[in-house]
Amino acid sequence: MVETRRNPTNRGRQPVAAVPDDEDILERMTDAPEPKTPMRSVETDKHEHDENEDEDNAGEGSSSLRERLLNTPSKERFQELARQYKQLEQKCQGLKDEVTVLLAERVDFDLVIKNLEIERDEAIAHRDLAIRDRGDLAFRLLNRSNSSGAPIVEAIANRNNHEANVDVNIHSPREARRKR
Repeated sequence: MVETRRNPTNRGRQPVAAVPDDEDILERMTDAPEPKTPMRSVETDKHEHDENEDEDNAGEGSSSLRERLLNTPSKERFQELARQYKQLEQKCQGLKDEVTVLLAERVDFDLVIKNLEIERDEAIAHRDLAIRDRGDLAFRLLNRSNSSGAPIVEAIANRNNHEANVDVNIHSPREARRKR
């Protein structure tokens, strides 16, 4: 089998480019149109015209310029368009400012919602504690009524002792102040 031999492509030297002859350059150059030669637009080059149309429109370049001139807005129309553009830019800037304000308000609302959720969770926890305390108190009253002594006085004393223990379990300083 014959092994193929690879030539390294890049060894720090660039290959020498072939220098074109002066004659080749002259052949490749395009001739610039003479000043009196009418220019065709891209649109007219795409569409082939009938011979009759070409004869009727001998000065086709000038007619396309006339059409362009007629299609060009007048000075007043241009000023009106410029004024409308400025108004749209101002309206766009106003809308961007409103978006910025709404985003700032959204951040504030998110903070308020977060605080309200925390307070709601604390209120639910306190409600659960109150329900449990009420159940404990009812259970103690039933148990004390079967034993001797004054059940109401003992239940109130036990409740005060239990509240002292609950204050230790409260996580919010605001709620601790409410209990006191």
